[in-house]
Amino acid sequence: MAQYSTAIVGAGLGGLAAAALLSKMNKRVVLLDPASAAGGALSVREREGFRFSIGPVLAFGFDRNGALGRLASSLGIAHSASVLSPCYQVALPDRRISIFIDSQETLEELRREFPREIDGIVRFYRDLRRTSERMARSRLFSAYYQGRSADGYLGSYGFSPEFSVFLDIQARRFFSLPVRALSVASLISLLDSAPLALHGGLTAFAGQMLDVFLRNGGEARYRTPWPRIASVQKRSVVLQVQDGTVDAEAVLFNTRQTPEGSDLFLGVREELLPVGMSREVLCLPDYSNPDRYFTLSVSGPSDETSAPKGMRALVGSFPAISPGAGTKERCLDHISSLIPFLREQMLFADERPLQNREYVFSRETAFRPFRSQGKPLLLQKAGGSLYLLPDAGGAPADTARAATAFAARVE
Repeated sequence: MAQYSTAIVGAGLGGLAAAALLSKMNKRVVLLDPASAAGGALSVREREGFRFSIGPVLAFGFDRNGALGRLASSLGIAHSASVLSPCYQVALPDRRISIFIDSQETLEELRREFPREIDGIVRFYRDLRRTSERMARSRLFSAYYQGRSADGYLGSYGFSPEFSVFLDIQARRFFSLPVRALSVASLISLLDSAPLALHGGLTAFAGQMLDVFLRNGGEARYRTPWPRIASVQKRSVVLQVQDGTVDAEAVLFNTRQTPEGSDLFLGVREELLPVGMSREVLCLPDYSNPDRYFTLSVSGPSDETSAPKGMRALVGSFPAISPGAGTKERCLDHISSLIPFLREQMLFADERPLQNREYVFSRETAFRPFRSQGKPLLLQKAGGSLYLLPDAGGAPADTARAATAFAARVE
């Protein structure tokens, strides 16, 4: 008989969600992670009275019917989320657009920045709203648009490259996909609703899930080097760990499968920030490289848990810049394009220490999309009880759906 019903390798958002769900089902679960604490790509850094939350603050899916909202409800987690106004800003090389919860306010911004194509943009937003209403009335329409690609839908409007990039950078930030790779349903979520700002960000939510896991008898082992897969059977997986073996009926790897990006933490005086800067800015320095955007998150003016009075905590996230020599200077150059005199006036700028969260599987360990998933974020090894849910591999709501599907599968 296996030691555990489930072993989860990697305590990222997906791993913690699956662990918490299974522990509430009275399953015996062990969580293995090489770090000193859970969180994966979500963690906290502190310096000189500043507190930086790593990971998104804004996310879709925390509404009552969203994947993250349903996950929180099933775990009995109370979370505090609100809508910012403006929700966020998109800074392109030659223009800056504020995004509001009221699409009419957003359209006024777009009218100013894209006057030559505003008629098509208004029609596009109107059509999205009508499609959203049809989806709300009919499950059949909802299923259809969840499966339909946004590529053809967008192609009929003939948008300029600049407006297409404006859409693309938002899709990459919130859904980890180019806009034309989204489903129509995801495109509607992106443009016809607003992301919620979670107090403490996803870092706080990850901590709440860990509490649920531990309260329900879950076992967490930190500072455990990545295990080796010793054997995979239909109903059993054996992992070779530093001090022996772990035998489980099923194993989920929640580890990074892509190169790691960079984060920069800055402490600044409040007066250094430009007037009207949003709490989150999506910035693209070059139209020709939409995948090289970065995000700048700014603590709230009255949030003294993040920064001392009169100060602000800034987190710059650069998905396309790998850690290494010269990374800090490159990141500072980009942030300086948004905040003049940053280098002269900032209190400090720290890089996030490199975390080895990438797990390399052997060539014979081939995964395929788990059949019950509409989006192949959850993967399964053919003929075995070994699963993969990449850490930071998709939007948080998609990760929540995949973790929920895994828990239902192995229950």
